Amino acid sequence: MQFKVFDELADAAQVEDNTVQGWWNWARKKVSGTGYARGSIDNSFTGIYWLMSTPKDRTPNAYHDASNGEVTEEYVHPSVHYRRLANEKYKEDIYEPAAMRGWTRKYEPKGKASNGTTKFGWMWVKYFNNDPEKGIEHSMWEFEIGGMSKDKSLEKRLIDKSWVDAVHTEVESDWKKVRA
Repeated sequence: MQFKVFDELADAAQVEDNTVQGWWNWARKKVSGTGYARGSIDNSFTGIYWLMSTPKDRTPNAYHDASNGEVTEEYVHPSVHYRRLANEKYKEDIYEPAAMRGWTRKYEPKGKASNGTTKFGWMWVKYFNNDPEKGIEHSMWEFEIGGMSKDKSLEKRLIDKSWVDAVHTEVESDWKKVRA
């Protein structure tokens, strides 16, 4: 029953039903008619947030000292890439959250995992002063959604029923090549 609810939310062709109340109505407004990685984004830096703290943008992969051998296991969620593709497809402003400004997605055929082993796949990189000639300042692997069937993974189920299915199939194929 829970999967059925989310199947309906993922279906971009769903018709709005104004008789539904509560969280269901809120969720429909967030996702309905848009599909996976296309829902509205709320600004969490509201007035009350400013009153209670001093908000700062995240700085991915900058919470450790790599020169001392410290590592984090941070990953970029593939929905960042999917949302960017959707924005291009639907002629909307390119999605670039403050924390990801200057980061570029690229395929890395001969990378290294945090444990030093060889790793291949999608990586996000940030260059010094946004200049590839000056080298990479930070890099993070993209999280792999896969290896789970849609009857066990809600996210995989949403992807399979949305516009991003073909894109995800291509990305998943690349990951399978990596593991082969």
